[in-house]
Amino acid sequence: MEIQFKLSITGYAENKNEDAVSYEKVTEEEVTRFMNGHIMFFEKYDENNHTYSDFLHDETFTRTFKDCKVDVPQEVNVYWVWPNTLGQILMKSTDENLTEKNVLFGDNSEERLNFAKYINGNISLFLSGDADKEQNKTVIEKILNGDKYSTAQLSSLSSMYNDADEKIGTKVQYILVELNV
Repeated sequence: MEIQFKLSITGYAENKNEDAVSYEKVTEEEVTRFMNGHIMFFEKYDENNHTYSDFLHDETFTRTFKDCKVDVPQEVNVYWVWPNTLGQILMKSTDENLTEKNVLFGDNSEERLNFAKYINGNISLFLSGDADKEQNKTVIEKILNGDKYSTAQLSSLSSMYNDADEKIGTKVQYILVELNV
């Protein structure tokens, strides 16, 4: 049996009025866009290496179940991560400039190479400001491939990632994750 799932995230801001508290959906396009880049979902997590695979880059994904029975729950695992730094996303674990030792992808994994294509095609989900420049895409690809790159360029990219994080943190107090069948 094949089942299609839809995964979505929505940010909410808390509004306090005297004795009442309400929650308002955050609709600011930039903040919503950054949430969809910074909060990442994967189908697999390797507990031994602490790495992720099968990135869910789309809102929908399909799972196939065998030997299903009526009224018997089927387990579906979805792993999420909100990386502290851009380095955790881009760098190999052996990169001398890595400040956080837990990277998302195995150093020589296919997932790392696929993600390089994804992030360069969707850079506005991850970086604020004037991020969608060809030079930024080139640096990102160099970092992901483990090639030599400029630490000044890494610093600039990291600042854009951190600024996007700050915009999420300033506008969003709660995040609702929905998984619908």
